[in-house]
Amino acid sequence: SGFLFFLEKGIIAQLEAHVEEMSARTVDSFMVKKATKLNQSLPILQATLQKAANSVLVDPNLAGAPRISSKFDALSQLIEKLFIESKALRNASTYKGIIFVEQIALTYPLAYLLNSHFGGHEQVDIGRCKPCSGAGSMTDSVRSDALTNFKNGMCRVLVCTAALEEGVDVSECAFVIRFSSFSTTKSHIQGSGRARCTNAKVYYFENDVAHERAQA
Repeated sequence: SGFLFFLEKGIIAQLEAHVEEMSARTVDSFMVKKATKLNQSLPILQATLQKAANSVLVDPNLAGAPRISSKFDALSQLIEKLFIESKALRNASTYKGIIFVEQIALTYPLAYLLNSHFGGHEQVDIGRCKPCSGAGSMTDSVRSDALTNFKNGMCRVLVCTAALEEGVDVSECAFVIRFSSFSTTKSHIQGSGRARCTNAKVYYFENDVAHERAQA
C-alpha cells in the first residue's frame, strides 16, 4: 500500500520540489528553461505512474504479497500504545512525536500508512500525519504546512528525514522514534534533542540503545 501511494503521489511531489528549486535560480536561464520543461511533462509522467500502480494492483504474481511489513506493524502498535497511555497525562490533548527515517522515499508512504491505519480509530487520534523533508525533496509550501500543522496540533505525528535533526524549531515532542538506522553519534544527539517534554522517550528500531548512549 505504501509503495503504491509513493508511486502515485510521492515521486511527483519530489519532482515538483525540484522544479521549484530550479525555478528559483532566476539568474540561470538554462535552469529556468529546464524547470519549465520538467513542469510541463509532470502531468504525462503522473498518468504513466498511475497506470503503473494500477498494473501492480492487478498483477496475479503480487496478489499474495503482504500489504504492510512486520516493521510497520510494530510501529503502529507502538504508536497505539503511546497514545493510549498518554490519555492519563494532563497534556494528553497536545501529545505528539516525530518519526525519523533515513530515506526521503519513506516519508510519504509511511505517513500515508499511518493515516490509513489510525483513520477512524476509536482510541487513538494522531490528527493528520504529515511527511516532512528538506529542500529539493519537498516544496517550501508543503514543508511549511506540515510544520505548522504539527505545531498547532492538527498533526500529532510527523514523519521526517534528518532535515529536522537540527536547525528547525519544532514544538515540544513527547516521543521520538528512530524508524531507520543512523550512522553517526551526531544524529543520535540531535534527533533525541527533539524529544523535549518531561519524561519524553526515544525509541530505536535498528540501532542499539546502550551503544548510542555510550557514544554520545
